[in-house]
Amino acid sequence: MKRSAIIVLFIMLFAGLAYGQAPEKRFVGNCRFSGFSLLADSSYRGNIIQFDDRMGDGYNLTQLAVGYEILDGRGLVFEIDTIHSSTNFTADVSVTAKVNRGFEPFGSGQVYYPTASGLIPPSSQEQSGLSPTQKARIDRHNVVTMETLIGGRDSVYSITYVSDTSSLSAVTGDAFINSTADTLGLYNGTGWQLFYGGGSVEQADGETILGDGSSGDKFRVNTDSLHAVIVAMDNQSPMFIPPCESSDNITLNFTIIDAAIRSGDDIS
Repeated sequence: MKRSAIIVLFIMLFAGLAYGQAPEKRFVGNCRFSGFSLLADSSYRGNIIQFDDRMGDGYNLTQLAVGYEILDGRGLVFEIDTIHSSTNFTADVSVTAKVNRGFEPFGSGQVYYPTASGLIPPSSQEQSGLSPTQKARIDRHNVVTMETLIGGRDSVYSITYVSDTSSLSAVTGDAFINSTADTLGLYNGTGWQLFYGGGSVEQADGETILGDGSSGDKFRVNTDSLHAVIVAMDNQSPMFIPPCESSDNITLNFTIIDAAIRSGDDIS
């Protein structure tokens, strides 16, 4: 009996949570388009009429805003540029075609607030709502748009060792983070933009082998906060680095852009 009571309690709890999770809302409603005429190029002025908030979310055309869009009976999309006047069910607006097909807003469709990513919230598909073709156009648009928003081809690599004869070819958008997590590098297609963490201390940045075979230390001075150094090199192809024991010389011209560097500073 106790076990049954516990099961019933959990069912009631989950049912209550599910009931409390109402669907998200966004401005959208069915409507008709009347009296639209050409203003200039792909801009038109006319009336949105018979606005119908079929889903009962409490929207009306007095809440209309510049940047909202309309989808007409041809499946064409227009952005609202100016709201000349509006009531609950009608609005006098100027619009611009998102893609100029040479047609003014026509027939029935919907007015809506698109998402920041360009998705179109659909209104209801009923006798006085969207046609099956209009709904299919919206679904297709949203599927294609979502596909562009999904990243799936990027890779993450952890490189623990690179010999001095290795060749790394970076492409635009590549990034690296060093093992101590105090340096971030972003490749912009022409060079690496490096971001260093601050500390206001001069510290060894690893040992470098000089041309004569002797060793020395190279240093960098960290600032109090994160700063960027842009390193732009003139070699756009992968660069082969010969062994240190080789007597071959490598000449590579590059420019370091750093706000912390002033004219006359010794950056050797």
